[in-house]
Amino acid sequence: MSEVRWGFLGTGWFATTMAQDLALVGIEVHGVASRNLETALSFAKQHQIQNAFGNYEELCSSDLVYAIYVAIPHPFHFANAKLALEAGKHVLVEKPFTMNAKQAQILIEIATEKNLFLMEAMWSRFLPAQRSLVEFIQAGAIGDVLAVSAEHSQYLPIDTHLRLWDKALGGGALLDLGIYPLALIQNLLGKPTSVKAVGALADTGVDSRVKVVLDFPGGKIANFFTTMQVAGKANATVYGTKGRIEIGTPIWGQFDYQVFDEKGIQMSAYHDQIIGTGRQIQFLEANISILDGKTEHIWMPLSDTLELAKIMDEIRGQVGVTYLADTVN
Repeated sequence: MSEVRWGFLGTGWFATTMAQDLALVGIEVHGVASRNLETALSFAKQHQIQNAFGNYEELCSSDLVYAIYVAIPHPFHFANAKLALEAGKHVLVEKPFTMNAKQAQILIEIATEKNLFLMEAMWSRFLPAQRSLVEFIQAGAIGDVLAVSAEHSQYLPIDTHLRLWDKALGGGALLDLGIYPLALIQNLLGKPTSVKAVGALADTGVDSRVKVVLDFPGGKIANFFTTMQVAGKANATVYGTKGRIEIGTPIWGQFDYQVFDEKGIQMSAYHDQIIGTGRQIQFLEANISILDGKTEHIWMPLSDTLELAKIMDEIRGQVGVTYLADTVN
């Protein structure tokens, strides 16, 4: 195929933002599905999509699309990504990939068996800022990385962000906010050797704030804090043997960063402008991988997705958050 014909499974905020970003770079969406046909038709009209479906099964079985973007609330990622994979479609799944590592493992096994591309839509990893940061550190600009400290906190009250406080809908600060600093830490330090977490639960049973400390081989350490109760920071600092890098807000998107030597003297700074939110970049990269016959992307490999799920399972276990998906065999 000369192009990847994408279908959107879902019509919410993520799908809307993604459709707008894709339009900026000329990536056409060939189909969209909602559980309500009128909603799908409205979304299709708004974003100039030719084909609308009134259920997810029709989209996944359609020959009009070659790959599926799963853009619905995360408790429903597993079942519908599985549906798409079993229909022979390549799949991009919004973050968090699944509710737990068990579900993630099953999807990975299906994709592997069917030789299909599968990726978690960790779009921040594909942004120029994070790519530049990784390359800069790998070049030894601040020596060996010793520690990373990060935070992602937003004021998302229950009266305006009900889903985030609803346990049945996968609410909680960790899965929606904390995954970003955790994924950044993973991108810089790899797999932790230990995870220690403390947190507080809301009356609804979801985590309202979480603090995590992670140990890594060679004595490297990291920590991150996340809450949806207060409009705090969304930044990070990377400490090396020859200096530090201060990453500006927002850690989850396109950021600026400044580089300081070991004496605290600024050496350089990074700033770049992108169009839209930058979410389109992961699609461009996914397109290349699919057309090249690859089943995953090196910047967000399935091993990282599975490890992220395992770490978050461990954090939730220590904090005391259990979802319905955790109790299903």
